[in-house]
Amino acid sequence: MKLILEGKKGEIDRIPCACPGVGTYTENLMKEFNAGWPEAHKDPEKMAILGSAAYEKFGLESVVVPFDAVVEAEILGMAVDFREKQLKKGKILWPGVLRPGFTKDGVEIKEPSDLTIPDDIANSGRVPVITEALKILHEKYYGEVPIFVWSMGIFTTLLGYVLDTIQFMMLVRTDPEKVKAFYNAVLDLPIELGKIYKEAGADYVVYREDGACCDNVSPKDFVDLFKAPISEIFAKSPMEILTMSGTAGPIMKDCAEVGAKMIVIDEKTDAVKARESVDSAGTGVALAGNLPTMSLLKKKNSADKIDAWVKNIIENAKIDVVSPGCDFFVKTPDENIEAMVAATRKYGQLK
Repeated sequence: MKLILEGKKGEIDRIPCACPGVGTYTENLMKEFNAGWPEAHKDPEKMAILGSAAYEKFGLESVVVPFDAVVEAEILGMAVDFREKQLKKGKILWPGVLRPGFTKDGVEIKEPSDLTIPDDIANSGRVPVITEALKILHEKYYGEVPIFVWSMGIFTTLLGYVLDTIQFMMLVRTDPEKVKAFYNAVLDLPIELGKIYKEAGADYVVYREDGACCDNVSPKDFVDLFKAPISEIFAKSPMEILTMSGTAGPIMKDCAEVGAKMIVIDEKTDAVKARESVDSAGTGVALAGNLPTMSLLKKKNSADKIDAWVKNIIENAKIDVVSPGCDFFVKTPDENIEAMVAATRKYGQLK
């Protein structure tokens, strides 16, 4: 992984199968390793166990934490719903926020000035849980397998968890300057989180700004509103990897110019065309991902299709890291993860 991110792919002997910043949790892994939700969201030892379970069981060349998208929203004052009622009924759901648009203290967020970054980010929300999990993983796996940690992107956090989604999307059209102001109001949060996570033991810090894909904003809006602040985040923090799930083909060249060393895409972005766009930027950015999590990896009896997909992205898209384009669906069958790893080893030999 280190050689790939340094632009030295010619020195590796095979393409890795890893999850660089996308979640590797599944219901089967939670049960087998006794590290289920919500405990694994709150307990650093459980988090470390679940974050490394896919490596231990399947040989996926990564350990990854955390597992939910509301860590940043919680830091900004939102009340988290860990879906414990549903979990008690056997239904595993991702955590969310109890009341988007309002802090846990009942303060309505209408203006950028309503957003406050705590002075002590390292001890805010579940950051101490994540940093302790990283320390555990670093002690156990450093030098053996890459340790990834991710921070949810500002636009994705604001859009999905902090503000009213519809009203915020309307602002993109009616008042883009206010959208910029919201983004800049919390720009320091991912920058500082990146530093905190790196110091705690992460090998690679990932910025997940999937909400800014072309399914939600136009390519022009991405460039006008988000490219500059994302570039600033990569320039001022240890962030090295950008995930852009969703339709991202029209902005791939722009993504390759923000300072990331690797971009993770899902199946909505054509991998062959993405490779061409990334290479045209001339920045040496690596490309990862592209395996569909919902339409392929979660479906039973899909081993042959997974094999064919992996073969295609290695041979035709020259993918640098075979990975799901997004987090595993919680009910992903073990055999599909095994098939992904096996196919990568089968077709990814370079020497």
